[in-house]
Amino acid sequence: MHAMAAGERQDMGKCSKHPCPNTQAGEDPGAIEVREGGEIEAKLRANASDKERWSTVILLSSSKEKQELSIPIIMAEKLSLSLDPKKGILTFASPHATQSFKISEASSAENSKPPCLKYQVRVIDAGSDYALVKKTCPKQEYRPQRFYRGTDYYIYDQKTNTMRSIWSASTQIDTSTPFPTAKPEISIRYLKDGYGFDWTGMLPSDNPPLSMSVHNIYKREADQNNRLSLVCYDVTDRRHPVKENEMCENESLERIRN
Repeated sequence: MHAMAAGERQDMGKCSKHPCPNTQAGEDPGAIEVREGGEIEAKLRANASDKERWSTVILLSSSKEKQELSIPIIMAEKLSLSLDPKKGILTFASPHATQSFKISEASSAENSKPPCLKYQVRVIDAGSDYALVKKTCPKQEYRPQRFYRGTDYYIYDQKTNTMRSIWSASTQIDTSTPFPTAKPEISIRYLKDGYGFDWTGMLPSDNPPLSMSVHNIYKREADQNNRLSLVCYDVTDRRHPVKENEMCENESLERIRN
């Protein structure tokens, strides 16, 4: 269960008379639910433990209220996450840095990937300088009789100003199949110079599910210009790591200048 944004709540039990005779203050039951839901969500954002907040508060691209489009990630570090649905930009902000990434693209001739115009963003894990973020795209018709559903997981790394995909699945043909999400849930290990990612499960797609086992390490490395980046190594064979192969997803989100 998660706290619903106002745009996600439904009008329930509307009264035909005003004031409403079925409630103590004559208030519409639907209005009561919206108000009380907002109060619960506000308390979660302000007072819950960090992990409790992640598991209950989801950022929705359909939200209209500014306060529903941001969430404190690590209270002690003043690290927060905010979403600008109109621009499709996700921003991590702390006293140390403000870093933004393009998480949603509009449909265009140049963009061959189906657009995910309605989506949810949720924090799965986080620390003072990183976050594991899940983006979920519910079923949507992006062209006549063309549908898309998908799930993407990203590592955000403050030290390299990077947000890169580590797991992705989608369907575009048979949308009657189970929703394409990771089972078991994706998790990462925080390492001294990066992150470890191990996952074994069935990768959903339009084809029959494929058994997959991923063993990757994402390391901070400096290039010839001494600029840090997050580099992937497939360590399935621990003796012979392979750099940036097909197991690495290889998609990094575009950085947006603040």
